[in-house]
Amino acid sequence: MRLHVVLTAIAFGVYFLAAFLYSPHFFLVDLKDKIYALADTIGVTARVLDAPVKPVVSVTTTCDTIKGELSVTADWADDENSYTYDMFRGGSLLMTNLTNSSYKDTNVTVGTNYEYFVVANGPMGPGTATSDTVSITTPAECIRVLPSPLVAATSIGTMDIAGQSGGAQTLDQTPLFSGTTNIPFAIIDIVVHSNETVVLQTIANANGYWEIESPVQLSFGEHTIYITATDPSDSTRTATYNIVFYVNQVTAVSDSDSGNTSSHRKASRSRTVSTASSLSTKQSSIHTIPTSPVTPVLIPFDFILRTEGDNRTFFQGKTISAEVAITRVDANNASAGGTIRYALTDGDGNAVISVEKSIEGLRAGKVIRESIPLPADLKQGEYVLLVEFSSGKFTIVRTMDISVMELPLSDLGGGVVITYPQFVRNIGWIAFLSLTLLLGWFLLWIREYWLYAHAAQHVAERNLAGKGLITKRKGVSS
Repeated sequence: MRLHVVLTAIAFGVYFLAAFLYSPHFFLVDLKDKIYALADTIGVTARVLDAPVKPVVSVTTTCDTIKGELSVTADWADDENSYTYDMFRGGSLLMTNLTNSSYKDTNVTVGTNYEYFVVANGPMGPGTATSDTVSITTPAECIRVLPSPLVAATSIGTMDIAGQSGGAQTLDQTPLFSGTTNIPFAIIDIVVHSNETVVLQTIANANGYWEIESPVQLSFGEHTIYITATDPSDSTRTATYNIVFYVNQVTAVSDSDSGNTSSHRKASRSRTVSTASSLSTKQSSIHTIPTSPVTPVLIPFDFILRTEGDNRTFFQGKTISAEVAITRVDANNASAGGTIRYALTDGDGNAVISVEKSIEGLRAGKVIRESIPLPADLKQGEYVLLVEFSSGKFTIVRTMDISVMELPLSDLGGGVVITYPQFVRNIGWIAFLSLTLLLGWFLLWIREYWLYAHAAQHVAERNLAGKGLITKRKGVSS
């Protein structure tokens, strides 16, 4: 027991030391998680499965004219007795250990006949079932046909503007702009122009949806937003859109219409529509999209954001080496200066890190480098690195998606990496287990001592003599 006490103390000592050296906040979070885990109740049920049911396979062929992708899809009914499926094509194994009751084969060519069958496997060897063979012939051609590129804004702040011709209004001076395009992963360039000019850039997702929040406060009054979507694989394939909107100032609004960033972001994402009565009155007849293309305002300077080595993955407690490369400066701004702000935002748009500095002398080709330290207790996940460059009335914003990973402690090879937080957490569990065993040993020791004391009280010669049950024996000294 003495040895166990020493080992428990060592385990707890290593746990406390490693956790505090890494991050005191991490230690508190890890300790709370362990207490919750120890309090959890886990129930386990089991059911014995029958033999798999014979799959009935149907196959269809599809030509995706948007991607120019030809495919054959095999589908069959779900079976609760089947654990995995093996797909065969032309009598040879095509894919194994499928868990879904369908498979899309994209490795096919036009005008070719293919034969498929499926083998259903039950868990722990209760048997297999093989389907009948089905065949299909792919079309003679599959040509990629791209639609005309489109882009549009769907909301500004909390106002839904889908289908409107203009005159969108918002109470938020840092509105969230969102919209759609039919170009997957399109580069979305946005220029908000009025008394000041804000230049933004973001990337649409695979479905063409995009959104970005203005990082600076827009002045009250009229603004024009110009949006350009560019195909990342063909820079000549673009779509443009522009609309007039207003940032209104009111004297009293409800909490749901207030312009604080947090509530605004949540309202915008939930597609809440502001009522017209909460906005100042405007003549909607003048808020229309120009019938002819509008030439966007000329941006006096521009830059690109990159990281050293084009790295997009960083570790907790390390630094992001960000580089701002100025690509263009017009003659009137060659000697101008400005302010540059670096921010790291989480999935909710909250800035977890913000660094600001002044820049003197803009010139094309100049590279501005900044090391942004990451906290050791920063949560692992996806973040956005934002750079905001302000000079005069112009503000240009560039963003980059990055990933933050836990700090690796040891690479065991084969893709197995032990991170520092994992090490601390495991040491913590070892310490808790040692403490539990120590308490068990202590309870056993108390029980054994009680049994010893109870037995000694009844049979020990000293206790019996003290109670007068025996007398001093002859020849035995007191």
